[in-house]
Amino acid sequence: MTDTRAGAQTGVRRCDQCARPLPALHKNEYTPARARLVAELGVCVCAHGETDDVEVPDRAPSLL
Repeated sequence: MTDTRAGAQTGVRRCDQCARPLPALHKNEYTPARARLVAELGVCVCAHGETDDVEVPDRAPSLL
Protein backbone atom coordinates (compact mmCIF):
# COMPACT_ATOMS: atom_id res chain seq x y z
CA MET A 1 0.00 0.00 0.00
CA THR A 2 1.30 3.48 -0.87
CA ASP A 3 1.47 6.11 1.85
CA THR A 4 0.00 9.36 0.45
CA ARG A 5 0.36 11.53 3.55
CA ALA A 6 2.21 14.84 3.27
CA GLY A 7 5.93 14.31 3.60
CA ALA A 8 5.89 10.59 2.73
CA GLN A 9 6.97 11.27 -0.86
CA THR A 10 10.56 11.78 -1.92
CA GLY A 11 11.99 13.74 -4.82
CA VAL A 12 9.99 16.91 -4.11
CA ARG A 13 12.08 20.01 -3.34
CA ARG A 14 10.96 21.42 0.01
CA CYS A 15 11.73 24.57 1.98
CA ASP A 16 14.07 24.14 4.95
CA GLN A 17 12.11 26.75 6.93
CA CYS A 18 8.47 25.70 6.46
CA ALA A 19 8.80 22.22 4.86
CA ARG A 20 6.32 23.16 2.12
CA PRO A 21 7.08 22.41 -1.56
CA LEU A 22 9.16 25.07 -3.30
CA PRO A 23 7.96 26.67 -6.55
CA ALA A 24 8.72 24.42 -9.54
CA LEU A 25 11.80 25.22 -11.59
CA HIS A 26 10.97 22.89 -14.48
CA LYS A 27 7.81 21.35 -15.90
CA ASN A 28 9.09 17.87 -14.94
CA GLU A 29 8.68 18.80 -11.27
CA TYR A 30 4.89 18.73 -11.64
CA THR A 31 4.27 15.19 -10.35
CA PRO A 32 1.39 13.51 -8.50
CA ALA A 33 3.53 13.44 -5.34
CA ARG A 34 4.12 17.20 -5.56
CA ALA A 35 0.43 17.84 -6.27
CA ARG A 36 -0.55 15.93 -3.10
CA LEU A 37 1.91 17.94 -1.00
CA VAL A 38 0.71 21.25 -2.45
CA ALA A 39 -2.92 20.28 -1.79
CA GLU A 40 -2.18 19.30 1.81
CA LEU A 41 0.45 21.89 2.79
CA GLY A 42 0.36 24.69 0.22
CA VAL A 43 3.39 26.18 -1.55
CA CYS A 44 6.32 27.83 0.21
CA VAL A 45 6.01 31.62 0.41
CA CYS A 46 9.05 32.19 2.64
CA ALA A 47 11.39 35.01 1.65
CA HIS A 48 14.47 33.44 0.08
CA GLY A 49 17.45 35.64 -0.63
CA GLU A 50 20.83 35.32 -2.23
CA THR A 51 22.36 34.06 1.02
CA ASP A 52 20.51 30.72 1.14
CA ASP A 53 20.82 27.78 -1.24
CA VAL A 54 17.18 27.82 -2.39
CA GLU A 55 16.57 28.51 -6.07
CA VAL A 56 13.21 30.17 -6.76
CA PRO A 57 12.20 31.08 -10.33
CA ASP A 58 11.25 34.62 -11.36
CA ARG A 59 8.29 33.18 -13.25
CA ALA A 60 6.61 29.81 -13.64
CA PRO A 61 8.05 27.30 -16.12
CA SER A 62 6.38 26.93 -19.49
CA LEU A 63 4.19 23.86 -19.77
CA LEU A 64 4.44 23.84 -23.56
